[in-house]
Amino acid sequence: MDKLSMSTPNLTSENIEKIADLFPWCIVEAEDELGNKVRKVDFDLLKAELWDQASVEWLDERYRLDWPGKKRSILKANTPITKTLRPVKEDSVDWDTTQNLYIEGDNFEVLKILQESYLGKVKMIYIDPPYNTGNDFVYNDDFSQDASEYREKTEQNAEWYKMVRNMETNGRFHSDWLSMMYERLKIARDLLMEEGVLFMSIDENEFVNLKKVTDEIFWEGNYIENFIWIKNATKNLSRTTSTNHEYILCYAKNINSVEEAQSFRKKKDWLSSVKKILDKAQKNNATAKAVQDELRSFYRSHPELKWISMYNNVEYNSELKCYLTYTLWDISAPKSTWKAATYEILHPKTGRPCKSPTRWWAFTRTTMDELIKKNMIEFYDNENHVPRVKRYLDTVETDVIKSIIEDNTDGKKELARLFDSCPFDNPKPTTLFNVFLNVTRENDIILDFFSWSATLADAVLQQNATDWKNRRYIMVQLPEFCDNRSEAYKMWFRKITELWQKRIKLCAQKIKEETWADIDYWFRVYRVDESCMKDVFYHPSEAKQEDLWFFTSNIKEDRTPEDLLTQVILNFGLTLDLPIEEKQIWNSKVFYVAWNSLLACFDDNILDETIEIIAKEQPIKLVFRDSCFKDDSQRINVENKVKRLSPDTIIKVI
Repeated sequence: MDKLSMSTPNLTSENIEKIADLFPWCIVEAEDELGNKVRKVDFDLLKAELWDQASVEWLDERYRLDWPGKKRSILKANTPITKTLRPVKEDSVDWDTTQNLYIEGDNFEVLKILQESYLGKVKMIYIDPPYNTGNDFVYNDDFSQDASEYREKTEQNAEWYKMVRNMETNGRFHSDWLSMMYERLKIARDLLMEEGVLFMSIDENEFVNLKKVTDEIFWEGNYIENFIWIKNATKNLSRTTSTNHEYILCYAKNINSVEEAQSFRKKKDWLSSVKKILDKAQKNNATAKAVQDELRSFYRSHPELKWISMYNNVEYNSELKCYLTYTLWDISAPKSTWKAATYEILHPKTGRPCKSPTRWWAFTRTTMDELIKKNMIEFYDNENHVPRVKRYLDTVETDVIKSIIEDNTDGKKELARLFDSCPFDNPKPTTLFNVFLNVTRENDIILDFFSWSATLADAVLQQNATDWKNRRYIMVQLPEFCDNRSEAYKMWFRKITELWQKRIKLCAQKIKEETWADIDYWFRVYRVDESCMKDVFYHPSEAKQEDLWFFTSNIKEDRTPEDLLTQVILNFGLTLDLPIEEKQIWNSKVFYVAWNSLLACFDDNILDETIEIIAKEQPIKLVFRDSCFKDDSQRINVENKVKRLSPDTIIKVI
């Protein structure tokens, strides 16, 4: 049985293999720091393959954003880590069935841990990172210090609380922030589906730099929009202006896939109200004129529907046997149209040619004749005016998302209604996400790795309750301590993660009471920790003779079977939202992940009878612990038995 690697993928090695496929002569054999034979890239040879005259002459001159630490960020993003996630069942709600995840820990480490399991599976990523104002915290990515030195420097109580205040007096003020963002966005991009979308809130402090960085990682051709959020709160810190907006940068993983999926088209508001008016008129046999008057009266009483009020003409369609509302559009071609359509249209009453548009007709003669036949061209009383084309409301039920978002909802008041007092400064309102969640569909995964107050999780639940979809969220938050001067601290919350859990419980209860929607309200909690495996598992050559007694098992003594299962799930590239069932088979506890996708047993001295029952389940993957077997002989017998009863099963041991 082969051993599981139990570590995150080495992206550098994978990239070397890709280069080897294209340029095998640029790969050489070398030794690593431990004396092991490894494959490395001869960059001089590779440069020779890729250089042209322009590259040689202007090698040092290129258009790009550089800063101290950028190369280190690229290397860091590609380097594997030996961290894992540990389940925290006591903080979870509805562990067995929920598909929502909340993960406590450094979001860079979380992204590295998830990158294989969630590669190309996330539909939407939203982040609200530190804005680098000189007052807020950013992740400290200096891991060269030992733990005690690090805690002393950052004045924090645990090694994972990697937050430091990034003051403007810091000589690397912008560089530190850019490095922090670069390495996280680089991994985040890989998690997105081809039609996946990234949204990032930011203000003017780092807007320009963030756009340049994201242009590089996502490619500027995948830039979608810079949404302007006109918010309720006003920041009066400038000498010249009062700032009442923020930016939300939006990028696609693949712009062509996003356009094809029409992700940014949303259902037009109030369509149902208009439809009710038309349906009621039909039942009452009202005249088209009466329906038109009622519809226009409805628009006047709702001035916020300015965009839809143009659809104020009504006609009865005898074929469909219903009323339709429409607007009249200019029938001339746009300026950008290169192919002119010029011809005469005869007025149906006078028989004389109608006035032509100033440019040319928008349709070919064949299309125009078809539209006239379908009564979709409206003529004036005489030929002295250019005819117009009818555009029906039911054919334009969707609209593109507007780049200006005006939302006066107060996020603080929204939270105060849940907690009786707002525990956060400047929280985003859940209504802001109504626009962005429009790009998601049934079973889509939504990721926020700067989750802070978990506003997005709240918004996802509200949206699911509205349209009865099953969107799933993954929230990631560093378990940082609440400031002892903050409102959250006064409310007896010591960590932001405690506050998040409370918020979801409160908003879930509220949504349940108001909607009775049958949706997934709850969450599984995981926490970042060191690997379940002892260091000797990853670096056997570093073990000393006198320490060998300590390594009778390569698994750390404080790890539970659930801890091991989680790391195995991640190692196999399976997602953490799969159903998990525990079964007692003779003397052993066996985990069933997604029915028979993965079976795992970590108990000592497994019986042959148990092995036979497990093998008959024909699992896709099967994992044991070394200590399951009394000796090598039993291990060989078990492997042979499984191969006989389930030949396609992949067997691994840890």
